[in-house]
Amino acid sequence: MISCKDRLCALCTWRRSLKTYGNVKAITDYIAAHPETEGKCAYLLLTLTVRNCPRDELQHTVNECFAGLKRMINQRPFKAAAHGFFRAFEITHNVAQDTFHPHFHMIIAVRPSYFKGKKYIRQDEFARLWRMSCRLDYNPVCDVRRVRDLSGAAAEISKYTVKDSDMIDVDDWDLTAETVAAVHDALKGRRLIAYGGRFKQLHRQLNLDDDEDGDLIHVGDDALPASPEAWEVTYMWHSGYRQYIPIEKRKRQEVIDV
Repeated sequence: MISCKDRLCALCTWRRSLKTYGNVKAITDYIAAHPETEGKCAYLLLTLTVRNCPRDELQHTVNECFAGLKRMINQRPFKAAAHGFFRAFEITHNVAQDTFHPHFHMIIAVRPSYFKGKKYIRQDEFARLWRMSCRLDYNPVCDVRRVRDLSGAAAEISKYTVKDSDMIDVDDWDLTAETVAAVHDALKGRRLIAYGGRFKQLHRQLNLDDDEDGDLIHVGDDALPASPEAWEVTYMWHSGYRQYIPIEKRKRQEVIDV
């Protein structure tokens, strides 16, 4: 069995999400199991957004997002607060308006004293840092919250960085082809998943496989936490677009142990 590792392949992105979830879990589990060397950590879930952009501005907007994040994580307030972090880049597509929404999701490890000390960053301050770093002329929407369920948060942001359901319109194959081409060009050469600070060091120390370029067949035994409202989706390989496309979706009846 082999995998194509294409970023827009539904099966490969699913396998990649399992690998990423396993890697993030391994890092946070290690930190929790070694408080004597790692110290105690709490976690934040941060989402950084920009305005939706049209197709012809997508590549430029993506470039600005990545440049902005690089500047932001080097800002003194962020460096002082963050012990380590994981970030994932996502693009969603508004089919009705044919616009794109690039944004970052981050899990940030902080010390428990962060919430009552001088290093605390309010939501409006995160928005100010992001606006300044991205050099925007408007106030962007940022969301930050304390993580109560670390496993669930890791699972959520480990999911598809590009969702096939956002890109594929079975009623308009011309639009689908243009959308796939635009997203492919905008993401070319980009690392959609990355680690920083102590997370980056532990990723190397624990000898974890590369999230994007590593083995997508053997991704470990960890599965993403199941949702009570799970769905089964059937895909068909479309030889013209060289893509798996969804052809059937139905709700799965499961028994959830409480």
